[in-house]
Amino acid sequence: MEISEVDVQTAESTPSPILIGQLADWLMEQALRDGNLKEIISGCCERLQSAGVGLYRCFLGFSMLHPLYRAVGFTWVRGEGLTVETFPHVAEGLPDDFKQSPFHYMLEHDVPCLRRHLDADSGKEFAVLGEIHEAGGTDYVAFAVGFHHTDENQGMLGSWTSDRPTGFSEGELRALIRIRDRLGVACKMAIRSKLAQNILVTYLGADAGSRVLSGQIKRGDGETIQAAIWYADLRNSTRMADTMSRQDFIDTLNSYFETIGAAVTAERGEILSFVGDAMLAIFPADANDGGMEKACERAYAAALDARRRLAGSTHCARIWVCRRWTA
Repeated sequence: MEISEVDVQTAESTPSPILIGQLADWLMEQALRDGNLKEIISGCCERLQSAGVGLYRCFLGFSMLHPLYRAVGFTWVRGEGLTVETFPHVAEGLPDDFKQSPFHYMLEHDVPCLRRHLDADSGKEFAVLGEIHEAGGTDYVAFAVGFHHTDENQGMLGSWTSDRPTGFSEGELRALIRIRDRLGVACKMAIRSKLAQNILVTYLGADAGSRVLSGQIKRGDGETIQAAIWYADLRNSTRMADTMSRQDFIDTLNSYFETIGAAVTAERGEILSFVGDAMLAIFPADANDGGMEKACERAYAAALDARRRLAGSTHCARIWVCRRWTA
């Protein structure tokens, strides 16, 4: 019996229902366990491919509650793995590249799913489709999953891409649609877990935040530590606040905090709080890493690094390091 090329392609394009079912169960397990977002996305893509889906590329984007970034995107490419990209806030409206994307079109026209077979002219409609076609993509399916019925900005935007000559089969599309919402649930739970961790780390510090997450929330719960205290404030901030516009002053503070904060975290310090134009941090002593002497060295190194980073800007900081402190 002769088997035509079309028959072979059809056989290859029929995903295993059993393996797709196992993937759906795995995604629910990840949601219950607050799985790692990167591992969820990579694991889902690898399992789809193993189940027989001709997946070449996957993109997932999520809005963020972050002072510096409005969104984060994850791109998985077969044979290359996962890459992560953050998208900073813009002063007004939306970035031009997003306005020209399939996702913006979908949100503007309330379209939950968009499919395009890719060819040399695909870039005329959306520039990104031309780029994906040049990389080898043949079939593109975009989707939007909302996370909260009262906030249209919270959710997941994603796309699947095939590089097979005939694109996705109907069986593959059914499998992708079945997995889509389960993937959204798993990602939503991972994002919520990470958000809670980020908030606690931001307002309590890394060590205190991790202890709260582990259940130390009763009044009186605490731990005695040794650490070097690190305190810095912005010189001439009162004059700047009086002479600059509100937004310019806020932008200056954000830039200043980002600069000195990077110096602290680079030396494994923990930022405890921002007070006006000042920042309070600690460098906990580690008995296995030189104790208090090493903690003070790290704090001093962070102070020097902060001044070096500020040397290329118009900001000037006063920095104090306390060598001995017990709390």
